[in-house]
Amino acid sequence: MNGAVPAGRIISNAGADEQKPTASTINCTVSATIEDSMQGIVGEAVSKAA
Repeated sequence: MNGAVPAGRIISNAGADEQKPTASTINCTVSATIEDSMQGIVGEAVSKAA
């Protein structure tokens, strides 16, 4: 098999809008607003890791 294969949680949430309306098919979520630049991304990562 070639390419990325989504994990079980991703597959189980796909198409499940009626059963799980708050479910996401995104594996990574961010709850803060981050500046769209390398400096903003790295700065946020460094501040969260500290």
